[in-house]
Amino acid sequence: MRTKKRHQNSIQVLFFLLLSVLVLTYSCKKMDYIDVAKVNITERFFELPKNADPILKRIVEDLKQKNSLHPFVEQFVKNEGLPVWKYAKITIKRNHTDNVSNTEGTDTLVSVPIVPDGDAYVKDVLKVKINTEVLYKLFMGEQYASNGFDKDPNRTAPNAEDIVKQIMAFEKEMYYSSDSTVIYHIKDNRLFDNWPADTTKPQDFYISLKFTPDICSLSIIYISGWTIGGYVEGGCPPGSNTGDPGCGNWVPIYSTIIFYSSCYEDDGSGGGWSTTIPDSPESPGGGEGTTTPDSTTNPPNTLPDECGEDRNWVVYVIDTNTGEWKNPCTQEEPPIEWPDEPGEYNLNNPCDVIDSLMTTNNYPLYYSTLRDSVSANYEKGYLFWNPFSNSTNYIEVNGEADSLSINMYPATAIDGAVHNHNNDPRRLSIFSFDDFYSLYDWFISGKIKDTKTFTFGMVSDSTAYTMMITDSTGFVNFGNKYLNDEKGVQLFKSVFYIAFGITPNNLASENEKRFLKALQIFNPGISFFKANNTLTNFERVKLNPDGDTVPYPCN
Repeated sequence: MRTKKRHQNSIQVLFFLLLSVLVLTYSCKKMDYIDVAKVNITERFFELPKNADPILKRIVEDLKQKNSLHPFVEQFVKNEGLPVWKYAKITIKRNHTDNVSNTEGTDTLVSVPIVPDGDAYVKDVLKVKINTEVLYKLFMGEQYASNGFDKDPNRTAPNAEDIVKQIMAFEKEMYYSSDSTVIYHIKDNRLFDNWPADTTKPQDFYISLKFTPDICSLSIIYISGWTIGGYVEGGCPPGSNTGDPGCGNWVPIYSTIIFYSSCYEDDGSGGGWSTTIPDSPESPGGGEGTTTPDSTTNPPNTLPDECGEDRNWVVYVIDTNTGEWKNPCTQEEPPIEWPDEPGEYNLNNPCDVIDSLMTTNNYPLYYSTLRDSVSANYEKGYLFWNPFSNSTNYIEVNGEADSLSINMYPATAIDGAVHNHNNDPRRLSIFSFDDFYSLYDWFISGKIKDTKTFTFGMVSDSTAYTMMITDSTGFVNFGNKYLNDEKGVQLFKSVFYIAFGITPNNLASENEKRFLKALQIFNPGISFFKANNTLTNFERVKLNPDGDTVPYPCN
């Protein structure tokens, strides 16, 4: 009996011991799970890239200290997301220029994108100001409109558009850096209101943004419609067929380019700064933003899962597998209507060809953009393909600084080219000898697709011209005689610049007459077209017997 009792007691002890171990093990595992989750999210919040800037290290250390005293990371990540320190932008702003030795007058400003955990869009932008202390301000993407739409270039706080542009710029760099062309469907027409003149701004519209390191210098290209096929920048190469991989079936029609010169990127001088990041901010900027009543209906800027596809700006990129424009989240194509077919034109009538080109959106845009760029210290030009398709089929080329030359030799056959002569005192208001040589070089090397539609243009601050090869045999004979060897080149240059007196010192009208006289004498098989002052029309011209420039109809 005593042995049996002792055995029973041993069993009881063993049972309770086993039960205690199980309970303790479960409790430890549960505690470990909770702790690991918290530690994991906290570590990710403060995780810096290798070789991080010391400024970012200071910010992280400041936040770690504040989180240890008053934990906020878990709630912040739940409400807003995680900071992506890798893409933080750092700028230095001096507040007291009257005392350059005063370090207290210099602010270090940092912009950090905030991304919801597991998603692929920028929800907020965290602003950090560092001087004698570290201060914070949070701008929430879904509340961008609360910042108002004040376009005053002297404003001291970002407006709604500034916030949207910075979010777009972050997303382009983080998620679409390999896509040279990105289209945005703008659903709030209070944004980007520098709409083309004499055009009614629609309730929603499409734009393409080209970002520079300074988002205040970004250019905005308005899209007036869509067409079918053609070369897509960053997609299909010239000569590819519609439907080929990387060759867009839908091609945007670029309408006009707006270069933004006014922008408020940082927020160093405004108020609303806090020593901590708010867990659930009630308004962007800690109360700094202003809500501007507006009669225009503004749809709610909801932020769904994945990459914010239902925001008031929807992104579209080229699907490299299908060549179609798609939203990367929903895979939906833009809600666009079938475009009208390009107008017909007579290939045998150069005037008809030019007139048809002027009805497209891209062709006049090349000339107007180049005229707007003549103040630069370099020449600028475009090589383009399929100009009648209204597609985004061009390559931009820039010449060397402080030079009167530009290398526009194309890798493949092109349908046209245009360049400017910038406002250098040495520049000509008309085509130069080098322009003739480039045209001949393209022709003999097979870089001109079709001479019947090929145009070569030149733009200055007060003139614009286009040449077409209308007699291929005559042009080849001219080139072989004057552009094919050193002796002929020297003869033509001396006659062009000295005998005919085409110089930078002449009035534009005088150079025009002398150039037309040279065409009469050399007979290079070229038709010469002159643009009106507004660059809305080209007219074929020649010299009459009195030496005046007169229209020269193609029929």
